[in-house]
Amino acid sequence: MTKKYGIIGNPIKHSLSPTLHNYWFEKYKIDANYSIIEIETNELPNLINRIKDKDLIGINITLPYKQKIVPHIDVLINDAEITSSVNTVYLDDKGTIVGDNTDVFGLQAAYLKEVDNINSIIIEGAGDRSFCAGGDVVKLRKEVLADGGPPTNLSKSFFYDEYTLNYKISNYKKPFISLINGFTMGGGVGVSMHGSHVVASEKTMFAMPETAIGLFPDVGGGWLLGQLDKGIGAWLSLVGARIKAYDLLKLKLITHYVSSEKVEILKNSIISSSPNSNQKVNNIIDQFSSKPQTEDSVLIDNEELIKKAFSYDTIEQIFDECEKLVENEFLKIQYEELKHKSPTSLKISLKQIRNASHMSLKDELIMEYRMVQRCVEIGDFFEGVRAMLVDKDRKPNWKPNNIQDVDETRVNLFFEDLGDLDLILTN
Repeated sequence: MTKKYGIIGNPIKHSLSPTLHNYWFEKYKIDANYSIIEIETNELPNLINRIKDKDLIGINITLPYKQKIVPHIDVLINDAEITSSVNTVYLDDKGTIVGDNTDVFGLQAAYLKEVDNINSIIIEGAGDRSFCAGGDVVKLRKEVLADGGPPTNLSKSFFYDEYTLNYKISNYKKPFISLINGFTMGGGVGVSMHGSHVVASEKTMFAMPETAIGLFPDVGGGWLLGQLDKGIGAWLSLVGARIKAYDLLKLKLITHYVSSEKVEILKNSIISSSPNSNQKVNNIIDQFSSKPQTEDSVLIDNEELIKKAFSYDTIEQIFDECEKLVENEFLKIQYEELKHKSPTSLKISLKQIRNASHMSLKDELIMEYRMVQRCVEIGDFFEGVRAMLVDKDRKPNWKPNNIQDVDETRVNLFFEDLGDLDLILTN
């Protein structure tokens, strides 16, 4: 029996998805068909029933249904759970309707081709809650463990493709405009902040929280933080602190601030003008730009304190300084956060951003790739993902479990070259 797949959205007649999917079905002699499904919002329950009845094997979702379909889903997984936005729906082996979001992987797979008839690229999130909350590390962990555990070719290719994409964005010759109108964390930083234009709003929230899952600020995030003041960069890296538009603009991590009510108008203006140079894009964005409010700034009142506590070159010194200043309520909170992070991740993250301060993005990404393979092989990564994102017991069993046991020999292992397996980046 022919398996049926489809895509829903409005408008949707322009979609090339059926052509692409059916091409591959025919090429590999798969008895399946992929079609456009035109429905109204009130028809979503009937669509879900078709999947439950196995009349449809699965569907892809595009605007305006990415969020509207969420109430009809039994389980949200991975980025769909974080963003409350779904682009893939299917029935699992237990008869559960599952909603997933694979948008980041789609961008990773596509890479960035220099196409003559493309003047510029705009990238945005679905809805206004989140731009991108990070890569699908839960799915990676599940598939790697199912494959017999680390290290595997899957973990190598996952990060290889991701870091290659980050580098390609940084070298893209045409305007690359990121509208980060919402949560922008982890992998979301990598696909947004290496382009030519990064536009934030009052809804933007930035963080690199990787030390909480046994990792480090990757996707070139370590390079971004390494260019900042030593103390500020270390604070953002180690604590995974969240900052908003005012601080992002102050630190030059974004290029423009536009209020959320004007973001859609800005996007349409860029699309209609089709600018082909950075200056032309600047001219358009400047028409909508304003100064962000200071009320959400963490740095205004705490910048000097952060610099004092986090400018040291060892974790032990940073801990000692935080203990000395622990009567300060803000620093007390930062210190408590630090104590829950992976000790190994803290040490390698600090060394990473200190190294990054005098490295190119290319060299830093190569360094990151070495680090991440060690995190998968001998680090706390899978345990951190388990504790924070899978079981959600928030009780990771870090190995080792204290700073003193993470010696320099162990730290240096994470930075050793991989020989023929090193990341290769070309312009």
